This record gives sequence, structure tokens and C-alpha cells, in this order.
Amino acid sequence: MTAIAGGTQTPAATTVAAVWIGLHSPRRGSRVNAMRTGRILGLAALLPGTAVACGPPMPVAEVAEPPAYEPEGQTKCKVTESLTKPLIVEWPSADRLALEAQAKRGVVPVRYTGCEMEVLRQCSVPVSYRYVPTTRQDDRLTIRNQDELYASVPIYAAKLEAALSRAGELTVTMAMVGSYEAERGRVRRDELAGDCDGATHVLTALTAGAFELFAGAEVAGGVQAGVAGLEGGASTGAKREVLNRAGDQARCTASAADDASPPFGCGAILRVEVAPLLAGASVPTGQDAPTAAGGTDFPPWVLKNTGVFGAKGRWHIQGVGAGKQRTAAHERARDEVMKVVQVMVRELLKDYAATSTAADSEAGRATMEQSYAAILKEVARVSPEMPEHWVHADGTVYALARFELTLLLEVMDRAGSVTPAIRDYIRRSADDFFADLQALQ
Repeated sequence: MTAIAGGTQTPAATTVAAVWIGLHSPRRGSRVNAMRTGRILGLAALLPGTAVACGPPMPVAEVAEPPAYEPEGQTKCKVTESLTKPLIVEWPSADRLALEAQAKRGVVPVRYTGCEMEVLRQCSVPVSYRYVPTTRQDDRLTIRNQDELYASVPIYAAKLEAALSRAGELTVTMAMVGSYEAERGRVRRDELAGDCDGATHVLTALTAGAFELFAGAEVAGGVQAGVAGLEGGASTGAKREVLNRAGDQARCTASAADDASPPFGCGAILRVEVAPLLAGASVPTGQDAPTAAGGTDFPPWVLKNTGVFGAKGRWHIQGVGAGKQRTAAHERARDEVMKVVQVMVRELLKDYAATSTAADSEAGRATMEQSYAAILKEVARVSPEMPEHWVHADGTVYALARFELTLLLEVMDRAGSVTPAIRDYIRRSADDFFADLQALQ
């Protein structure tokens, strides 16, 4: 029997890892072969298809897992924890301009999952914004750790981690004078027009004003002129690094109660409010993929469970999760994919260490650790495809997550801390590694 993450067991073929090891000759020297044998045994414990006998339902907690990779802040990127009113002061200028341009044409549809938000430029909604002026509000936000970082500015938080670590704190000063409010706060899926694949939410309000985001201590005299009522205290003598800025806070003093739009120079978007799309015509997304309801005959993809499938050049990772709600099943399926990715990266780095003297030094080992963390961090920011859901007669929802090896390798190339030698080794070895995994299932 095979345990599904978050669910009960399903029938599955059994494979004995020790027999597999005995039938395959080593590819490398004794040191590498010993590591590979350890890898196979570890994978046998991880993959649900490697059970040697059937038994009673197995609690998920009893299934062996690889060491968890949860760097500070990354747990904030769960689908169920997406903020409804995130600041966007960390957005690059190009993304900010795209948002402002889209908002002039109507309410903005987005794909919003965890710490990722994408403005869907080719998708439109037949609902407009109207500007509502407010009494000017000046605010200052100080971020001192990664939990605060992801809780405040989640979308591009990962790109600010280095600045936060280097400076010890990040500060946002803001002047807010009004907001663009949607004519109505709810939009149905069947109201969307254009290329809307992946749409999950709409932006129902956009806060307007001016801001500055900087790293480090404030200069003498406190925050810059134009932010009334805030005192910065004595000079620390330390420099501050401006990370992002939009609008001129001094120009926000011209705001008035009868404004039809923000004062010129004080119309930057600082914060957005997000609302999920209401049910309507289907727009395929991770949490709204086709669902087959009812019954007790598990579909083939549930029976296959978590693992790797395909052939050389066409591999993909499949994760299956279950829960009483679709969101929970979605998260568990994604976590199953991440477990396989963790094992793959960890074991291939071990193999690389066995073939390279670079890993024998303290600096080399540090490079390996940095590479492992960097690759997994990039992978965690990419949402896998969620093509299937199925509901058992007992109400349990099963979800399928799918992640292509080609995409995994592309994501690895974006991880800045990975050396070219490690990238090349993982690319050369990935096919054989996936073949090893498939043989265990």
C-alpha cells in the first residue's frame, strides 16, 4: 500500500530497493558507488512506491522525509498565506509602470500565488476604477528580519534579503493621499476577456502617493523633507542605500478633498488590495483545475502517487497530495514535488563532491551549501502545474502537481550562487538520476 501526503493509502506495486541495487553495476569509483547506494536507500524511504509490503493506513508523519529546507521567510510563501493588501514598494520600475498603464484601462487581473504576482497584460475586465481622495497619511515602516520582510513586501521580498542582511534593517517612508477603488469589489471569471490563463485574483483598490525604500540607518535630521510629523533622531553617521523610490513626497502636500486624481508627482501605487475571482466560466489555474467528483475508484495519477515519470529528455516530477479542502491538497502536492527536488539536488551535489577536489576545502563545502540553498530557493518561487483534482466519495480531495525537469534546470540557471561547474554537473547527471528514481517506483 502507498501513503498519499495528507490522505489514506492507495494500492500500488511494490519495489525492493536492495534488489535493485544488486542488479545494477556501479557507474563510478567506490567512493561514488557508496554514496549512490546510500542515495538509493534514502530514496527507497522517501518514495511512496518503494514500500515492501502492504499494511494498515500509514500516518503521513511516519513517512521518511529528506531534511527540510525552510530558510527564514520562505514559509511565508504558502498559497494559503497570500496577503490581501500587500505593499508593492519593492516592485521594479518596469513592473510598476505596467501596473499603472493597465489600471488606466480597467480593473487589473493578476495571477497571485504565495509570493508571486503577475499582472496579466493581455487580460481585461469590464470594470473601472474611480479615484477617492483621502486626508494625507504619512507612514514609516521598519523591517528588521525576514519574517517582517515577507509579511510586508512579499512579491519581490527574496530580492531584498541580501540588502536586509547587509544593512540590518530596511525602511519605507510613505505619503498617501487617496486610492483608486473598483466600481465593484467582486469579478466573475466569465467576465474576463483576452488571454487570461492562470488568472486567480483582481486588484480592487490601489493606494496612491509617494514613497522611498532604503536600507541602513537614517541620516541626520530623520526622514527626508515632506514627511510631516516623523522625527528621525540623532545622526548615526551611517550611510543609507536607496533601493526604490517613486513620486515626490513633497508634492503630496498639494492634495485636496475634491481631487479627481492625485497631485502630479504623488500618484505612485504603494499598496494593492486583492480579491479572488468568483466562480464562473473556467479559467484553468492551480486551484481551479478540472475536478472529477465522487466514487471510490482512484484515477491512475493517484495510484502512481509521488514520483518521477517519463524518459530521457522528457522527465517530470509528479506530486500527489490530499486534504479535506482543495487548497490543502494543492499545498501538499506541491510539497511532495519539493521533497523530490530536495533529494535530487542534495544527492547530485554529493556525487559532485565525490568527483571534485573543490569540495574538500572549507570554502568548497560552503559553496556546495550555498548552491543547495540557492537552487531550492529559486524552485520554491515557481508554482508547479496543477492539472488535476479528484474527490473521493468520503470527501477527500486529491491534487496532482507536475514539474518538468526542463523547467527545473532553467530555474537552476537563475540561481546566482551556483558555480558553472555545479550547473554543468547537474545538467549532465539529471537524466541518470531520474532513471534511478523511476527504477525504484
